[in-house]
Amino acid sequence: MKPTLPVRRDLHHRGRIKSLDLVVLEDDKKYFPAYNVAPVVSKKVLDQYPRLPKLFEPVSDKLTDDVLSELNAQVDVDGREPADVAMDWLVKAGFISRD
Repeated sequence: MKPTLPVRRDLHHRGRIKSLDLVVLEDDKKYFPAYNVAPVVSKKVLDQYPRLPKLFEPVSDKLTDDVLSELNAQVDVDGREPADVAMDWLVKAGFISRD
């Protein structure tokens, strides 16, 4: 019997990867689709606030795979509250201030 290795694309952004000493393999064949962060906003809201896409764009650009993994680790491994992790990242990334 050949050894098997479970492969899950969705684990890439889970914070436990580092804590379990796992390695994320490069998908050099582009088998799995990209897991990109994208805001979901209704047409009604976009019609009312047409500048929203441009406001969200820099946030989406900075939420790289590595950043998402680190933020998830703060929640999954360190036990921090998701809202606190998000707030800290938004401040550190320069999108908002605590003032």
